[in-house]
Amino acid sequence: MCATPGTSAPSRFHPCQATVMAPKALSHSRPHAPAQPLTRYHHCGEADTFALAVTRQAVAQAALAVGCKETYPSVLDALTDLVRDYIVAVGVEAQSKAEAGGRTRATLLDVLAALEVPQQENARDRYEMDWRALRGFAFQGDESQLDRPEAFQWYQPFHTHIPPFPVHSRIYVENCRRSRKRALPLDRSSDVDSPGRETDEREEVSGGRSAYPRPAFVPSFLPPFPPEHTFRKTAVKASTKLDDPVAIQRHRIATKQLVLKTIARQNIASVNPKGEKEGNCAKA
Repeated sequence: MCATPGTSAPSRFHPCQATVMAPKALSHSRPHAPAQPLTRYHHCGEADTFALAVTRQAVAQAALAVGCKETYPSVLDALTDLVRDYIVAVGVEAQSKAEAGGRTRATLLDVLAALEVPQQENARDRYEMDWRALRGFAFQGDESQLDRPEAFQWYQPFHTHIPPFPVHSRIYVENCRRSRKRALPLDRSSDVDSPGRETDEREEVSGGRSAYPRPAFVPSFLPPFPPEHTFRKTAVKASTKLDDPVAIQRHRIATKQLVLKTIARQNIASVNPKGEKEGNCAKA
């Protein structure tokens, strides 16, 4: 990343200068490009550009943390693309694990599990990231030197303020509604998302009955609740409540073991989806 003898000096950059404006080497790959703040990308339609600008700033700060003071813009762009692709791969894997567990949103546990899955299945040397190793790399240093921030490479906040990600929930909901209508071309006389019909917290469904109010934990892109009488007064077979502490503990242990076995099977299937053994390749 640093300059070599016989070549022109690379463009200098310092992420700490990007509190107000991004430096030239970070804002654009062309020389003499005007510096642009991160808020320039903060409007609808440029979410990818905004994410790329933030990723480039993070890569530059990582380069400074490991001791590199200057580089070419093309090198910084290449590293930014690699980091972006890796983050996307981890996000897709985390979301798939969340959906496999019956959740619509990924949690921290899903992200940690996704880090342990090799992102390149056909790679010769597969590398699994462990969050403990990642923490050891990020916060390496002597705990007796906590009063010296320079002793820790990553005990520092991000060098510039990042505005909220420019993804508006209203536009996202409209796109989901359009895709749902294309997938289900049925009778829309009672469609709650028909044009010219307003929806609120108590959306109306067919029959003119008021639906159950949407709780705060339910995402807005999911369909509205049906009429309250359809699920409030439905007969449900009650399960036997456990009162014995020993039985409760055994039930918790059995449930935990079942979850661990399910996660292990999912990891094995994601690493080797065809179920082939490692020895088959060597014999072939």
